Amino acid sequence: MRTGGPLSQFIRSSALSIVLMFVAMILFFAMVGLSVELKADIPDWLLPIPLVLSVVFRFWAEVRKKRERIQAKERTWAARDEMTRAAPTPMLPASPSQLARLQRTDPAFSIIVFEDFFDFLYAEMHRTRAASNLDVLGSYLSDAARAALRSDGRIAEITDIVIGTLAYVDILVNADGAATVTVTVESSYVEHYHPGEQHFFVKEMITLTRAAGARSRTPDKARTLNRPSGTEDWAITTVVLLGRNTLGPIPTSADAVQRMNAPTMVDPNAHAVFVQIQARDPTFTWGYLEQRIVLIFQALHSHDLARMRPFLSHNSFQSQLYWADLYRTAECIHPTDGAHITFMELASATIDAYYDSVTVRVYSSGLDYTTAGDGRLLSGSQQQPRGDTNDWTLIRDTQSGNDDWILSRIEQIQGV
Repeated sequence: MRTGGPLSQFIRSSALSIVLMFVAMILFFAMVGLSVELKADIPDWLLPIPLVLSVVFRFWAEVRKKRERIQAKERTWAARDEMTRAAPTPMLPASPSQLARLQRTDPAFSIIVFEDFFDFLYAEMHRTRAASNLDVLGSYLSDAARAALRSDGRIAEITDIVIGTLAYVDILVNADGAATVTVTVESSYVEHYHPGEQHFFVKEMITLTRAAGARSRTPDKARTLNRPSGTEDWAITTVVLLGRNTLGPIPTSADAVQRMNAPTMVDPNAHAVFVQIQARDPTFTWGYLEQRIVLIFQALHSHDLARMRPFLSHNSFQSQLYWADLYRTAECIHPTDGAHITFMELASATIDAYYDSVTVRVYSSGLDYTTAGDGRLLSGSQQQPRGDTNDWTLIRDTQSGNDDWILSRIEQIQGV
């Protein structure tokens, strides 16, 4: 049965401490007064009592503060799943490969360029929200999106905007090239006020649309607001806040069970497209790709951001920054002891105007658990290895002459 909130409990605890201290001091001075009245010497054992009471009171106060900190952290952990519960992941999420249909009417369309542009537009959306200057985004934001984002003027600036995960919820591509894409975004940013600041982890559902006849931007224009050839461009039409917390959604063992429901799909054209990539580059082989994936896997599990950076695309590295920041903020540790790859197979391959892309299903195993700063086990097992099945998408820029394959995306298919 609840007996009051944290504030009332603190007040009662503090009041009790003060009352007990006050009573003890009254008794002490009463005994001193009695000794004076009786013209008797004050007993030696009575003299250190004020010091002892002071030490006891201080110790009691420190214990109470420590207990309150632990309880506050437990309350935060209990509340952190609110973001995930706000919008359950669809059982059959959309695949980004569905966007490739746009190439029928827009041959220059590239999923990689689209995601780079979305990353940039998302950050601009929040930066201008802080300055109450959403109008500078013009038609890139609908009136409904502006209304959902408008702030009360207290926010002076928003910095450190990082997208952690981008999940496709729904994709609709018409024959004329008009498209509607709905995604969920988990991100983090810092809001600065006058004075002070607050770090937030956020989950949002965002819908973008593009008109028929629109033409894609080139990679060098992916992080600008310049419209390609004056045509219609992608615009954010709706923004729905699903959750916002000062402590992000640390994965638990329950997440692994949920991810088992993700679809397992293999593109029947994967091997044919892979052969096309090989025809343009005879040095590219399946063995080389396997070796490259092992190098990236080892870099990721080193938890060394500097070591993994050369192997990751901009968006993939931003995701790693997000998770590193999340664990640091939550004062948690996520070891992956003994992680190793057990098997790899080709899942899909695509070619667009700017990038070659290969998705490989990576089967791995290792310990996977999360502990609090004080060593408490929060999720997973420290003894039982856990198997994972993930789709790794690697890309290479066919225009720049840099033929190194880098990791663009990881999608978890199965956790056992």
